[in-house]
Amino acid sequence: SVQEDGICRGSCRSIEGLNMYEALSACKEHLLQFGGHAMAAGLSLREEELPAFRAAFAAYVGAHLSEEDYEPKVSVEFEMMPEELTLDLVEELSLLEPYGMGNPKPYFGCRNVRGREAMAIGREQNHLRFKLGTEDAPVTSLMWNRADLAAAVNRETLDVVYAPAINEWNGRRSLQCMVEDLSPAQSERVFPEKELLRDIYRYLYAMQKGQGLIPFDTAALAAGFCQSFHHISQYTMGAALRIFQELGILRENLNENRYYFPPVQGKQGKMKLDASPTYRRHKVI
Repeated sequence: SVQEDGICRGSCRSIEGLNMYEALSACKEHLLQFGGHAMAAGLSLREEELPAFRAAFAAYVGAHLSEEDYEPKVSVEFEMMPEELTLDLVEELSLLEPYGMGNPKPYFGCRNVRGREAMAIGREQNHLRFKLGTEDAPVTSLMWNRADLAAAVNRETLDVVYAPAINEWNGRRSLQCMVEDLSPAQSERVFPEKELLRDIYRYLYAMQKGQGLIPFDTAALAAGFCQSFHHISQYTMGAALRIFQELGILRENLNENRYYFPPVQGKQGKMKLDASPTYRRHKVI
């Protein structure tokens, strides 16, 4: 915020890998005051110093963080399949409450699992409910505000991070997983190479020609491709969409919530994939 006297005041929150106090210390010539610690801080500076401070801070961050540092991370205590949970274990974990900064909630992880019966729930149909575990030991799993993942959960192999909990309803107690995060399992993380990109391009182009639009829904696009061609994950479709956008051949219409291929001027040549930063990074890796 900018005060009436022209002094700017702000608060900072950091991510693992960037010590916020050290970052501000490196830019202190532009600041009036600052204080805090590795993960949070506060500062004040004159309004005329804002451009120089932004440049100095961006330079420090650019020198100390890599692209991988920006990927959100969730710490897990250990890996445990949901069907291995017991009521006794969850009750013992509750003795660790209350959770907070110095006492974070324990999360468990499981790899290469298949969800089933995923559906949107809630008054606004914005939450996700599905089942993990085995047929003999099913565990209801809930994830807030991610109903958009229902199709992917029903179709793909997943890695899941969850907090175990007990659901009490009509005098009955049952185990459930409160899902913190889920992502495609390693087997689903197939990066789209040239031939697959060509097939995805043809699929999207035919969709635009036939339906007049390409929906702004990565999961639905991946599911549709699977029906017409072969299995790919939401991860693969998302990477392809990002590459096409970086190449300038696919654009977003946020007003109409859709993708579209703009008209091509002149003769269309081959896609120069190395012009995509995402594709170049994959080749280096």
